[in-house]
Amino acid sequence: PGRARPPAGSAGCRRGPPPGPEEVAVDANVSGRAARVEDALRALLPGRSPALHIEQVVERTRQLLGRLGVAPEVWEDRLTVRTVRYYRSKGIVSAPSGDGPNARYGRRHVLEAAVARLAGHLHHVSLADAAERIEALDEAGLAGLLGELAESAAEAVDAPAPRPPPAAAPRSLPRPEPVPVPDGGAPAASAVEATRGVALRLPHGA
Repeated sequence: PGRARPPAGSAGCRRGPPPGPEEVAVDANVSGRAARVEDALRALLPGRSPALHIEQVVERTRQLLGRLGVAPEVWEDRLTVRTVRYYRSKGIVSAPSGDGPNARYGRRHVLEAAVARLAGHLHHVSLADAAERIEALDEAGLAGLLGELAESAAEAVDAPAPRPPPAAAPRSLPRPEPVPVPDGGAPAASAVEATRGVALRLPHGA
C-alpha cells in the first residue's frame, strides 16, 4: 500500500506556493496599521463592549482620527451627530442595540464612522461601495483599512503644493530708429501724429 496522505489542513499539506518577500512586506504593513489603530482605540475605549450614546461615538471617532494623525479640518467640523445618523441611514454605520434614546453603540461603530469619514474625504469610494466594503469586514479588517486611509490622509496633507508657473518675461519694445540729420544741423522734417495714427512728415518750419 502507498503512503497515506496527510489530512487537509495539517502541516504536511501546503495549499499553494509560499508567499514572496513583497507579499510578506504587505502583510506586515497591514498588521502594523491595524495594531496602531487598535492601540489608539484601546486607549479611548478600554472595554471590549462599551455602551456609547451617539454623541460619545462622535467624540471618540474624532479623538481616534486625531490620534492617528489626521488633520483636524477633516473631522473637527465635518463629523457630527448628524453625520453619523446620515451614515446610519445609508447603511455605512451598522444598527445600534436598542432604539431611540436607548440606542447604544460600540467599538465597531466608531471604526465604521472613522472609515466612512476618511473614505469620503479622500474620495476613494462612493457611499454605496463604502457600505458594502465595511459590512464585509470584521473589526480587525476595519482597523487595517482605517490605518491605510489615515496614512493616505496624512500623505495628502504633507504633499508639497504645486508651484505656480514662472511669469513670462516682459517683452521689450523695439527701439525707434534715429531720424537722419542733414548737414545744416536741423532735422529735415518733423513727425506729426494724425488723428488716425498715420505719421505725416512735414517740411521743417511748415
